[in-house]
Amino acid sequence: MNANELKELLKDKKIWAFGLLIIILVIGILLTDFGDITRKTYRSLDIPNPEPLPNRVLRVEPLPDATGVSANPTVSITFENSVTGKNVSVSAKPSALFSQNLSTSGYTLTLIPKAPLKLGTKYALAVSIGKTKIYEWEFTTGQKSGNAAIIEALKKKLPYQGAHFRISYAQATDKYFVNIDAKPVETYKKAAVDWVKSQGLTDPEKQINMVYFLIGKASD
Repeated sequence: MNANELKELLKDKKIWAFGLLIIILVIGILLTDFGDITRKTYRSLDIPNPEPLPNRVLRVEPLPDATGVSANPTVSITFENSVTGKNVSVSAKPSALFSQNLSTSGYTLTLIPKAPLKLGTKYALAVSIGKTKIYEWEFTTGQKSGNAAIIEALKKKLPYQGAHFRISYAQATDKYFVNIDAKPVETYKKAAVDWVKSQGLTDPEKQINMVYFLIGKASD
């Protein structure tokens, strides 16, 4: 390659490099203008910037979409952060009134219906802090109902250990689990029911969700 050819080659490369630089500059200007147009568009539409929620619900009981919940469930709401001193409200559709109790730590809010919920009804509960709704869920009641005061007093005595039976309450499903560990099963099943009756319920199996489990020798 002679000197003239080399000069022409270098000249061509400079032209291409200059052209590439121009293209990069044009793209940069276009992107800047597009961003500015986008910001102006959002301002003209008056679209607010999203704000973070004041808190977050980690768990609720009864569980979302639970069915067969009794008319006297214990409802609990667990928050990510303490809500002590916060304006927390819980609304229900259909309307229902609850007594509320906040745990000492401020992380768990417990609600107890002031009157039995309607049977066979889907309830939607919404949790708000101030004017901001942070969570909502649904559960459906079954066909079991009893005296609210007696049922709440019963829950406070559980778990209870009897002779070859143990009764516990599962808030998540609103069920009363009866574990029987010996035979004859019917004898100890009746003993468990009789103990619940002694707490004030007249017909426990029709008033609360009792579920029986056979364990140990009872399952042989």
